Amino acid sequence: MLPVIFQTISGEVAATTITFNPIIFQHETHSHLNPNDKKAERDPVYRLAVYGSLDEIAYYLQHARARSAMQEDETAREIESPVYHACVRGSWTAAKLLLQARFGAVQRYTTFELSCLHWAFAMNEEYQTEAISILMRNGVDIDALASEPMPFPHYPFMLPAGTPPQWAIALSCHNTIQNLVENGADPLTRDGSDPYKWDDTVRNLDKFTDLTHERFSVPRKSTAGQNPFDYGAMQWDLSIFRCILRSGVRVDVNATDEEGFSVLHRLSADPLRRTRLGATFSVRPFQGGPSDGNRNLNEAVTAIVTLEGNLEALTKGPLTEPGLCGKNNWDLFQYIPLMLDVEKGQEDVAKALLEAGASVYTRNGGGWTVMHFVPGHDQESYLDCMKMLCTYGAEIHTADL
Repeated sequence: MLPVIFQTISGEVAATTITFNPIIFQHETHSHLNPNDKKAERDPVYRLAVYGSLDEIAYYLQHARARSAMQEDETAREIESPVYHACVRGSWTAAKLLLQARFGAVQRYTTFELSCLHWAFAMNEEYQTEAISILMRNGVDIDALASEPMPFPHYPFMLPAGTPPQWAIALSCHNTIQNLVENGADPLTRDGSDPYKWDDTVRNLDKFTDLTHERFSVPRKSTAGQNPFDYGAMQWDLSIFRCILRSGVRVDVNATDEEGFSVLHRLSADPLRRTRLGATFSVRPFQGGPSDGNRNLNEAVTAIVTLEGNLEALTKGPLTEPGLCGKNNWDLFQYIPLMLDVEKGQEDVAKALLEAGASVYTRNGGGWTVMHFVPGHDQESYLDCMKMLCTYGAEIHTADL
């Protein structure tokens, strides 16, 4: 007799006892499940998908009633399919067995509206190609969007409100990224998130958090969010770009959001990220040592440029209204990627762009060049940055136009 206490992905807590006699399934359940989950509560296959061995699942499917209670209402989103739970578990063999028994997989599950393919990264690499292909043939959308970020117990601590490729990139699962791209995942699908909430180069941070009093902003228009390319650039992870290059598929790597930010602008993303409780942490320790980080950065820039990434693309300027932002000349706050990197003090990114061919002479709509964006709050960093830019031809006495 095995007592089992578990929490479902939607946060519901249940306790159950499964008795083997010798492999005949009887169960008693004491549960706080969602009232809509009564059929799932009565059906042992729901729990076998999470904890059972293949032999136990196969025996139950062979000897259980012809149609399971789960199968009778598999279109209800409140009932998380056994196939979905097997995918969350990372067991493709169990999921495949349940698919063969005609359990559904096409619905979106939990309050996060997750698909089975969001969990492709959890499966053994040797099964991922088959799993993605079969799940797609069963109607699962490879570009399905999770409705909101989901807490995750390991790095990166929050899984994005995005597609299966965005989850795979966030978790640095390179084999999964390759399999998803080869099966037609769209690298340009955006997640609807707000990447500028904490970014004062785009919006005026005119609000404060309750506990830490950190400054942030709220957009006055809807935000398009980030796509898988953006996630790859933010993490200096070239795998998604390498996959596109290998596939030979033409993709507009210069696609921008409502602010005009392209994938090359994302290279300078703030390395500080936040957990679901708002605690900050740096992604740098997870990117390896300095030499590893610089190598990955340079390879990512090279791959983006090979895909015809535009090193001189300008952003559109702040999203908030002029009267609220306090900045009079919007054109001064347009950035090519190099300007953004320099202003944020990301000298390693700036150097990588310069080596890839970025120009120190490009001017924004206000007539400024990259030299106008060198921050002066730290004299040593200021001098180092000026020297680096002058090495690539920048002139110290550059004037506004």
